[in-house]
Order: sequence, then structure tokens, then C-alpha cells
Amino acid sequence: MSHLWLRCRLIGIVLSLALAATAVEVSAHGGDPTLIHGCVNNASGVARIVGPSDGCRASETAVDWSITGPTGPQGPSGPTGAQGVQGPTGATGPQGDPGVGLNPLQIAILRWYEANLTTAFAVGIGPAGVAFDGMHIWVANSGSNTVTKLRASDGTCNGVADPPGSDVSACSFAVGGNPGGVAFDGANIWVTNLNSHTVTKLRASDGTCNGVANPPGSDVSACSFAVALTPFGIAFDGANLWVARFGSNAVTKLRASDGANLGSFAVGVKPVGVAFDGANIWVTNDESHTVTKLRASDGANLGSFAVGTRPHGVAFDGANIWVANTNSDTVTKLRASDGANLGSFAAGDAPEGLAFDGANIWTANLAGDSVTKLRASDGACAGAANPPGSDVSACSFAVGDSPHEIAFDGASVWVTNGNSATVSKR
Repeated sequence: MSHLWLRCRLIGIVLSLALAATAVEVSAHGGDPTLIHGCVNNASGVARIVGPSDGCRASETAVDWSITGPTGPQGPSGPTGAQGVQGPTGATGPQGDPGVGLNPLQIAILRWYEANLTTAFAVGIGPAGVAFDGMHIWVANSGSNTVTKLRASDGTCNGVADPPGSDVSACSFAVGGNPGGVAFDGANIWVTNLNSHTVTKLRASDGTCNGVANPPGSDVSACSFAVALTPFGIAFDGANLWVARFGSNAVTKLRASDGANLGSFAVGVKPVGVAFDGANIWVTNDESHTVTKLRASDGANLGSFAVGTRPHGVAFDGANIWVANTNSDTVTKLRASDGANLGSFAAGDAPEGLAFDGANIWTANLAGDSVTKLRASDGACAGAANPPGSDVSACSFAVGDSPHEIAFDGASVWVTNGNSATVSKR
């Protein structure tokens, strides 16, 4: 009897436990991991957190909460982070239209507007080449065998007023025979002497020859350097002087520091003008009707390019080479990078000298007693299209008799008048 009782008792205990277990797990949560699951005691209100698949007891109520609450208000901005690494440079955009641009020096002297304010100053006989040294204008006087130095701000000679006809011996210095071209190297003035077949180097600060006073008539052999026949145009490349030898169909390269001859290089027939574009030397060939491009570093010939008839003056505008064609009454624009012809434009009567003022090309018109101003971006005359043969009176201005060469001083252009013994400032 005792065994039967014990067996019945055990069966009763197992059944009771099974029923109890069934009573605990009365409420399940479904296993959703995106919610917080809890069970709240119905009597005490005490809550407990359970797993996603756990159930609540019979005495509890299942509750769920979203893990993500409602969006709160935006907080204040945090401090700016450190700048990142600069990205690669983007592609170059198309070139914009030419700007008007105002020259600060012209504004300072109330000359930013268009007006003919030409003034003339005395120089020597037969003025030819002209150059600006940053403060003064230097003029080669072919009939006086001198160069004259005038203050660019007012045209005075050693501070003395200098109207046409004045004696300029106080501000003139000896050079060689029949001087023509003039160039400035940052400290010195270089002058080509056609009849002496030399180039003379004078100190720009005082006109001395090797530090020795150098009034008109002085011997300048100590500061002159021999070149071959008929040196004419001259240009400085930052370290050397390049001289066009009209009678030799070549150019000579002289070292600026000591005048040493670094070589001669063939160009076209009767070379006249010389210009530097930052890497190359350009030479106009009067009887070849071409310009020759030489690499400045070694004189290598990079090609010759056809222009108009009897090319003379040459100038660089930062991207292009401009050539004055004396017998064509035109100027030709060549792309400096490859010599491509970008067009020819009307100029005055027999243009010789050329200068660039930062926005415009100026030509000195030998037979027209005038200068012509063309827009460098497109060769326009007073804003109007200007093909060869056009009337350029709207963009031309009177100067002296037989203007030869022209230079820009940052505010004004200076023109040598060969038969007037003057320079005009406009």
C-alpha cells in the first residue's frame, strides 16, 4: 500500500508542475527584435525586461516599447572640423570677354579717359629707338650720336623744363655712331650703333661709361662691344641682349653682365626688330617678309612665319606676337606658342614701331605722323571691326614728323619723331 501511495504522489507532483509551467507562460511576445519586451505584475505594477521570445506569467501583462523613440529637436551645431586636403585642379574654363581694365597710373594722373593729350619734348637730332627704365625715357639720337634721358613723369631734362628746341646736352650721353635701338636690362641702357657696328652699355642711374662721366662727344670704347654689320633692333631676355644685325642676316647674343658674345644665329634677310616672349626671341626680317622664332636658351631656330610686306616693329602681348608691316599698312597677330596667323588688321600709313600697353597695341606710323591704337584682343579700332584697308582715323592720334619707335611707361606712350628732334608723350 505504501508503494502505491508513493507512486500516486509522484504522478500528482509532476502534473502540478506541468500545470504551473503552463500557467507562467501565458503571454508571449512573438520574438520581434526591434522592440523592447517587458512583463508588468498585475498586482504590484513592477515591470521586468524579458527576451524577444520570452513569455510573461499569468499574473503579469506583456508590454512592448519601440527601441527607437520619437525624433527629438535638432541640437546645436558642433565645431567646424579641420580643413580637408585640397582637391585636384579643375579643367581650365573658356577665355572670358576682354575686360575694360583701368591702369592705376593713368587714374593717378587723371588719364583713364580717352583724350588726345599729346605733349612734345626736345631730344637730339634724328631720334630713333626709345626705352623706359622704370623712371626715365631714353631716346637714341641717330644724328647726334647720343642718347637723351628724360624724366617720364614730366619730360624734364635733369629737372629742367624741356619744350621743343631746348638744349638737352645736360641730360644726354655719348654712344657710338648712328645709334638706333635701345633696351634696358634692369640696371643699364644698351644702344645699338649702326655705323660703329657696336653696342654701348651705359649705367642707367647716371649715364656713365664703366663708371666714368660720359657727356656727348666722349670716347665710349671702354663700354662698347663689337658685333657684326649694322646692328639695329635689340631686346633683353632677362640675362642676355639680342641684337638684330641688319647687314648680316643674323642676330647676336651678348651676356648682359659683361657683354661677352655668346654666339650668332641666322635669321631672315635684313633683320630689324627683336622681341622676347618669355622663352623665345622673335625677329622681323624686312626683306623676307617673315618673322623668325629662336629659342632663347640656345638660339635654336623654331621656324619662320609669313607676315606682311616689310615687317619692322614687333611686340609681345602676353600670348601673341604683333608685327608692324610697314609697306602693307597693317599689323599681323601671330600666336606665340606655334606662330599660327590670327589675322591682320589695318594700321596707319607705314607703321614702324609697336608697343603693348597691357590692353592695346600702338603703332607709330612713319608716313602718317600719327599713332594708332588697336584693341589687342581682336584688333578692333575704337571698338569697330578693322580688317586691312579700314579707315583707322577714329583710333589714330597726331604726333610729330616721321614717328619711328614707340614705348609704354605704364601710363603713357612715348613716340620718337625722326624729323622733329622731339618725342611725343600721349
